[in-house]
Amino acid sequence: MANQITGSINVSTAGTAVRVTTRTDRVIRAYFKPNENNSGACIYVGDSTVSSTNGMSRSDQTTWGGAFEYYPVSVSADEFYVDVDTNNDDVDYLLVLGAGRQ
Repeated sequence: MANQITGSINVSTAGTAVRVTTRTDRVIRAYFKPNENNSGACIYVGDSTVSSTNGMSRSDQTTWGGAFEYYPVSVSADEFYVDVDTNNDDVDYLLVLGAGRQ
């Protein structure tokens, strides 16, 4: 049975990659969206080098239905990083955990 990790990550300095979690559970699905209280419009999702020029972006703040959705084969939860356009904006996330390749 799949579990999940949910939360919100604050990026205090825009342009800085912030690790979503230090947990190493295997992720089979991931959702990311800008927090509805953000000043800026965009978030960026990627690896430790994520930025506005090399990450996947998302700007819909309204619902999880508008969230950036990612279906990896199976990656460690600690491999996800986020960045934002505006200092102190937050990225909401939901990571679905499951068995997968190590």
